[in-house]
Amino acid sequence: MLFKPTMASGAETFRPTKAGALAYFCDHSDDYPLDNGFAIMGWRAMESIPSARFI
Repeated sequence: MLFKPTMASGAETFRPTKAGALAYFCDHSDDYPLDNGFAIMGWRAMESIPSARFI
């Protein structure tokens, strides 16, 4: 698995392990100290913009 989080950069850009991916979504770990839980940030709104349409 090679996971590339949207809001990650530098040495922590790619996550080659399950633990690295979970750290991005749920909470930080010692290996990824800059993660703060992308999925649990308390989002208030979301806008979906399709880039293509199937006809």
